[in-house]
Amino acid sequence: IFENPDDFSVKGGLKRMGEALDRGLVLVLSLWDDRLSHMKWLDSTVGGDGLNISKGKPGVERGPCSEDSGSPEELMAKHPKAFVRYGNISYGEIGSTYGPPAARIIDPAGERTLVMLVSIISASVCLAACAGIVVVSRLRAGRLQQLQKETCSCECEYAPYELGDASDDHVKPLAMSSDDHVRQLTPEPCAVE
Repeated sequence: IFENPDDFSVKGGLKRMGEALDRGLVLVLSLWDDRLSHMKWLDSTVGGDGLNISKGKPGVERGPCSEDSGSPEELMAKHPKAFVRYGNISYGEIGSTYGPPAARIIDPAGERTLVMLVSIISASVCLAACAGIVVVSRLRAGRLQQLQKETCSCECEYAPYELGDASDDHVKPLAMSSDDHVRQLTPEPCAVE
């Protein structure tokens, strides 16, 4: 789709990547409107739009969104303030960052914790609505606790977000600002599946 060049080798491959990891990295995530494939590569069936990819082949069906969703013009017109919030990002050895669904307690003193708010021009509606949205609502004694995971139906944008009793002077204003955005995007209670 994107005629990807081998940028990995140009930048030094695994050797340079290992050196960079030793120095420490900051993870930045971003999404954008995709006018060629309408982000179907992320959350729908890749195959139309003259891409000559047959349905049923491995990798063609990527998610639950309809094949006619994701038009950048429609997204910008209907959802000009859409954004995505990333949280509870895990890192570690292969196979060590997932397991059965359960609340995880992250001790920031023992491991790095990334909590990000990423603004984008507009997002795929199903990406924002159908993806599992982790709600982190309490910060006590230096511990960030995941209390709740809510999944919205595609009828609404985001699950209600509660700040709870977060007390950290740096986290609280950021979370409150995010809470205001969520209230603007969710005029009615969200249907939680």
